[in-house]
Amino acid sequence: MKPNFASAENFPKMALLCLSVLLSVQVKAFDVTGVWLIHGKYRADWVQYEDKVYGIYTYDGFKYYLEGSLSGKNEIIANITRIDLNNNCRVTLRANYQIIDDNSMIGRWKSSNGDCDLTNGQLGGGELKRANETNLPKPNQEIGKLLAKGDDLSGAWAIKDNVGYWFQDKNEVYYLAVLPRYKVYFRGKRQKNIMVGKQLYISRNNECCTVLNIEFNIVDANTFMYSWKCDDKSCDIRQGQKENETAVRYFQLPVSGVTNPPPVVNNQTTSVQQSSTKLGKINWNYVSNNIIVSTDKFLLNACIEVTEPIVDITLMHSGIKKALPRGLVVVPNNTCAIPFKEDVILNEGNNVFKLIVQLKSGQVVSSEPFTIIKSRVRKPGEGTDRIALVIGNGNYMGGNGLKNPPNDAQDMAQSLYNLGFDTIKALNTSRDAFNDALNSFGEKLKNYKVAIFFYAGHGLQIKGDNYLMPVNVSPQTENEAIDKCIPLKKVLDILHDANNLTSVVILDACRNNPLARSWSRGGSTGLAKVEASGTFICYATEPGSTAADGDDKNGTYTSAILKHINTPGISIEDVFREVNSTVVEVTNGMQHPSTTGLTKRRTILKN
Repeated sequence: MKPNFASAENFPKMALLCLSVLLSVQVKAFDVTGVWLIHGKYRADWVQYEDKVYGIYTYDGFKYYLEGSLSGKNEIIANITRIDLNNNCRVTLRANYQIIDDNSMIGRWKSSNGDCDLTNGQLGGGELKRANETNLPKPNQEIGKLLAKGDDLSGAWAIKDNVGYWFQDKNEVYYLAVLPRYKVYFRGKRQKNIMVGKQLYISRNNECCTVLNIEFNIVDANTFMYSWKCDDKSCDIRQGQKENETAVRYFQLPVSGVTNPPPVVNNQTTSVQQSSTKLGKINWNYVSNNIIVSTDKFLLNACIEVTEPIVDITLMHSGIKKALPRGLVVVPNNTCAIPFKEDVILNEGNNVFKLIVQLKSGQVVSSEPFTIIKSRVRKPGEGTDRIALVIGNGNYMGGNGLKNPPNDAQDMAQSLYNLGFDTIKALNTSRDAFNDALNSFGEKLKNYKVAIFFYAGHGLQIKGDNYLMPVNVSPQTENEAIDKCIPLKKVLDILHDANNLTSVVILDACRNNPLARSWSRGGSTGLAKVEASGTFICYATEPGSTAADGDDKNGTYTSAILKHINTPGISIEDVFREVNSTVVEVTNGMQHPSTTGLTKRRTILKN
């Protein structure tokens, strides 16, 4: 019996049927899996599993999901769901594709029913050609930005160095990807910020099919985390592993000329580290070259791809050679030519790893350094009376991006943690994620005596009030900005209600209003001066002025904070006197930070 994917009830049964179907069904003459060009220019990604065919694509202001079956050896009968990018118009198309050969098809389609039929029932069609390396189009980034605004997951997403495509129809979600070693198809349900369903990993030769139970946790409109577990071990491409991975929208990646770009963590661009030569390359299987953990042990995971036999593998740990098991055996699998995994014991602080492979010819291939920071283990609220919420927003829509705020937040969070703060860190936050972080911060404050709120990103002054800007909004009017941005007053109210002995607000948010030119009356410059009883407020520049994002890793203001925040024996007010003097000096008087208010008691950050 073959699985019927058209029926949602039958989909979970794949875990039992996958292997038997693969053994019993006759191999088809054609496999249409791959990237096809519609009308010679629009990209359509298709996956075929036995006699079932699935496709996802977008063009001419619509998104499409195709689901069909092979009828005979050279014909596909399919239903296509077509929805406009604002999700206002949904039409079902009946389609027929005649397969000419492995590289060409002729398609015909006509609307059968729908909420609105923009084709007026007319018959459409055209030729589809299989794309190759010379004409393979990259995903449309502008479509991705538009869909993200509407909280629609449809479009291109990047997971590590692979790109796949989502289609969302209300709470129904579908995903497919065509990868070098296997093809992927997912069907599931979305309930608010959770998606659950079954996902198929099918080897490209159709000899192995793995069924995964998979759960996606949506962080914001541009990011989600996911984990999986394989129940059917009879043919397991993923080797039963259960992992947490990050996926981000393709348009977030500032990479040109690359079909499968590097990934982003919390919307912050970070390449999977690799070293590549003519002899091969070594990839660390992580989305950042720096990660922070609190565990004593860590499983290193890398992929080695070389052109010669391997004589020896060396792992360097902070400059010291680590002994590996003799006769180390690495077994190729369907996702990596030579996988490397090794448990390591971490030292407190920085642990820098480098993998070196010696080849039979005597030449070597080395990885890029990979750093794991082992932080001190401390339960929240235990052993400390300090808490900090650190937010860095940089991946703004509409060309308003800032490169430094996520770095500023990362480094500030680590510095504050080292100073004994329990830290809540949020990078590139949507409006919902920003509010969730603030609410979590507010709920915890009553257990602490010292509270710091740090924000780096765009800040707006509207009619004398200050607003902090989430990454997923691009207001076109002042009223829209007031509605969609986060009022600074909310932060101050949360700190006031907690009545902490020391409350500090740090705003590296005095960049110019990125939207002022599109507003009918323009926008005010910088942030407005605000005072709150018992709260010490620190601005990157004086009220009404603007601060530059900076040319280095960190913004000018945050760099100065990081320089002085660990000065022992001085109060937090004195720390910021030093910070302000440094900024004025390094900017040759072009930027003048300012502060307002005082803390309720003298607080020394480092004794």
